[in-house]
Amino acid sequence: MKVLLLVAGGRAGADFFHSLLDGHSQILQLPGYLRVDKLHYVLNENDPYEIAKKFINFYPEFFDSRNEKFERWDKLGSTKNKFFTVDKKKFINYFVNLSQKEKKNKYLIFKNLHLAYHFAKGESLKNKKILFVHTHLIVWTKLFIKLTEIKDFQILHTIRHPLSSINSPLKTWLTFEGGKNFFPKDLFFQLDLVFNAFKNLKKIGKIYIIKLEDLHIKNYSTMKKFCNNFRIKHEKCL
Repeated sequence: MKVLLLVAGGRAGADFFHSLLDGHSQILQLPGYLRVDKLHYVLNENDPYEIAKKFINFYPEFFDSRNEKFERWDKLGSTKNKFFTVDKKKFINYFVNLSQKEKKNKYLIFKNLHLAYHFAKGESLKNKKILFVHTHLIVWTKLFIKLTEIKDFQILHTIRHPLSSINSPLKTWLTFEGGKNFFPKDLFFQLDLVFNAFKNLKKIGKIYIIKLEDLHIKNYSTMKKFCNNFRIKHEKCL
């Protein structure tokens, strides 16, 4: 199974691209980006039951979307009053059963968490070809590789026009709550992301680029190319 790590550019549609893959029959993925800075608490456990319980505790929004208010997962659907839940008991039981059958390592534990999650959602686990992980930040991507000890992976990096990449977060954060959450370090982060992200990611692994403008203007051909490159079916959900 191929592992694809999604790293976001500056306001470059990483969440949008992630959402397009939701429901694909050949992809294992969680519904949102992974807070990798919490992952070591999960992977450092030895008992499968405790691993599953800690995963639920540290990522409650994956099991009840009403817990994620910042991304407005509590206001889904056209009427903005929908939400989703995933059966925690099924998740725990399936993960524990998987863990008893296979020799454990950090990456395998992480993969089995995804398999258990999809099982708890009631999805088929057959024909899965890609483990898709939205690590979001470059620093989290490096940490993920270290924590899981994974060797074989590719990186997806979303980009957009540089001026838009800088303008969009500035406009958003300077108007949100009067700009009280935006500091010089945040401006540096956005500039560094535009100018140095590609160079920094090349040091980590092989990169596949997704342009936000192409997702909007040339959606079909862009997603078709993505599917061909990673040898998965071009399904309706895309």
